Amino acid sequence: MTGIWRIRKFGRWLAVLALAAGLAGCTTYRGETGNPFERALTWFSYIGGEDIRASCRVNGIDRYRFVYNGHYRLEIRGYDLTPVGGGAELTVRARGPGGNVKRLSFDEPFGPWSLEKDVARITNRQAALIVRSLSDDAAAALPAAGQSMQSYDFFWIVSACSQGRFRLNVFRWPKTDMNALAFVPLLLEHDGSGVPFGKARDIEGMQQYSFGVAINAAGDGLVGR
Repeated sequence: MTGIWRIRKFGRWLAVLALAAGLAGCTTYRGETGNPFERALTWFSYIGGEDIRASCRVNGIDRYRFVYNGHYRLEIRGYDLTPVGGGAELTVRARGPGGNVKRLSFDEPFGPWSLEKDVARITNRQAALIVRSLSDDAAAALPAAGQSMQSYDFFWIVSACSQGRFRLNVFRWPKTDMNALAFVPLLLEHDGSGVPFGKARDIEGMQQYSFGVAINAAGDGLVGR
């Protein structure tokens, strides 16, 4: 029975791989980026906030997504801020430079390369402070329109739907002193992912297998993927 059980488990693993390969044409983010195959396919849609933009309308809910590219091969983080009854929900997804091999199993073959996830409930006052700090930081930063970044850069891309209007904000090192951004420590205060946060800094080399991200002329979407 043990041999049969292992064969079935391996078959399930192969089925997952086959399903991931079959998703090659699905590039629109629909709610999760933990699985590395899904993340690779939908990453640009996720960081560009395409799902937030599609649902953004007058009298709708305000939503914010903060994405940190800490030199992509070393660290990525995402924070989704959404109002819920009596407060707000902050969903955190993060990974560091190496996978956690303890998470490798037949049930979770992509475990070591998946994002750690945490969901925190915060008060309306805490959420408002994050949003206000973002507005202050954005007012002092360069406009998002026309900016371009590489995966080996350090940058934040923030997509937001506020009062029925969608916008993107970009903070890129060293054009912006990212270590002085006011909204960052507020996000980290509620980050229970367990993944250490690495501050922006100059790193030599490690530019292999890079990819680019560029903001369109309107400042509300990505181009040149």
